[in-house]
Amino acid sequence: MSLALITPTRRRWHWLRKQARAIAGQLSPDDCWIVAVDNDQANPRVADEIGQMIPAQQLVWLHCAYARPTPPVACVNRLRNAATALAPAAHDIVEVDDHDLLAPYALAEIRAALSAGYDYVFGWYHQQAVVERCGIEKWPEVEHRYQRGAFERREIDGIGVRAFKRWLWQTLGGWSTNVWPGGDYHFALRAERLGANIVCLEQPLCTVTIEAESLSAEFVRSA
Repeated sequence: MSLALITPTRRRWHWLRKQARAIAGQLSPDDCWIVAVDNDQANPRVADEIGQMIPAQQLVWLHCAYARPTPPVACVNRLRNAATALAPAAHDIVEVDDHDLLAPYALAEIRAALSAGYDYVFGWYHQQAVVERCGIEKWPEVEHRYQRGAFERREIDGIGVRAFKRWLWQTLGGWSTNVWPGGDYHFALRAERLGANIVCLEQPLCTVTIEAESLSAEFVRSA
């Protein structure tokens, strides 16, 4: 079971460095990590540090540029789709944002669930918020119990690390570029409506980090 990790990023180099540390010890030899840089250039120092942690044959940098103004939701989902299109055809997909730091066992659990026949895999997650002038504030852990139709009933969000079979991404046509917020929930909803075999692993797979820009009213309006 080979995995392609897809990570969109822009100017969150400190989180990307931490994510690389979390990923480095979990990759199997045939796995790859595709880092899609959002209308920017990777920080050379951070890129060099990541290159020392992840073997060159397993690391792909994708630099994207596009005309302004482009809604943020369109940007991030275009990045995800472009990065996933670069992944080897036989690889299943793990969507992991730069600031959603993987748990040490996350890829092993995801790999086992996909091998067991699940088409779409997610799990619980820790939460933390970056509070201006106060540092990191821990928030309550998010725990879900998935039952068929939960996305349709809006009982479950689309936050945290997600993994799915490559055929599912291809059938759904990737992430939508016109749905807010970010298309994650919309992708899960479409997967559910398609009849995908979905599972929520009842353990935290990552720590979701919330920064001020994620809650910006201006960011929402521009989408």
